[in-house]
Amino acid sequence: AVGAGLVVVAGDLKVAPTPTAWAAEVRQTLDVGGQTKDVDAPAAKFEEYRDVPKNVLINRYTLEASAEKGRLDIDARDLLREDRRITLKSDYRRKVSVDILWDQAPHRFASGDISKTLYSQPSPGVFTLDTALKTKNQGLMDNFAKKYSTQAYTDSLNAALLNATPAELKFRNDTGRVGVKINPTDDVTVRVGAGQTARTGTRSIGAALGFSGAIELPAPVDDVTRDASLGLEYATKKFQAQAGYAWSQYDNNITSLIWDSPKRLTDQTYSGAYSNADGSARGRMPVPGDSLTQRLNAVVGVSDLPWHGRV
Repeated sequence: AVGAGLVVVAGDLKVAPTPTAWAAEVRQTLDVGGQTKDVDAPAAKFEEYRDVPKNVLINRYTLEASAEKGRLDIDARDLLREDRRITLKSDYRRKVSVDILWDQAPHRFASGDISKTLYSQPSPGVFTLDTALKTKNQGLMDNFAKKYSTQAYTDSLNAALLNATPAELKFRNDTGRVGVKINPTDDVTVRVGAGQTARTGTRSIGAALGFSGAIELPAPVDDVTRDASLGLEYATKKFQAQAGYAWSQYDNNITSLIWDSPKRLTDQTYSGAYSNADGSARGRMPVPGDSLTQRLNAVVGVSDLPWHGRV
């Protein structure tokens, strides 16, 4: 459940044009207020894709400026929240237009009061367990039966979990984009664009060491995707041509995931080691690697042919 406070709207500020070449009419709006909340469900689920703060809010600010030579529009939403979004659009004599976007989008899986872990992370992507815990659990093995005492092992982990550390599971997408369109003539259009999306945070990932060794790790998320594009268009009544280039690169700052087994301090092998998940003392798995994509395209068309033909 959530309760919202009083929202106050202030705006509609008009600035009279001045006798200059850039005389403009400016209109601004500001929507501010306050909010309180009372959550009776898991907080991470309630705020999974949005931020619901308990404080003063700036819900929206807009600015519209228009003049003979061009126009500028700014729209900023939720400025004091983690899921804020800001757009800027401008146009000059319908010859040059610019679009700019900044967008933040959180994704929460579990808060630290719910999600806990026995692992520590001395470096990104490397998870270690207390040596004493691994030594104790390895000693619970029956060397003759090659089988763990299930209850003793469970009791050992339950005791260790009493001192587990909080592990908040969430990451955020930060996206920035800019696009420019230029029309030097009525027949020619040039488009240039660039953008970046960065993800940082933590998410849960399965990291088993065998059929019966289910483990969840608070895996780090730290990657960025960058892209850029360039396009040229020429269009008349009888002829159309389009050419473009697009570039995209993905960089992952986490190279792999490595984790300790809670059952083993040292490696061993026997016929049932994989089924019992008590062979390897450490696991390792890859993560999505860096990549680069480039694309070229070209299209040519001829119209206004006989019999309403078009190629």
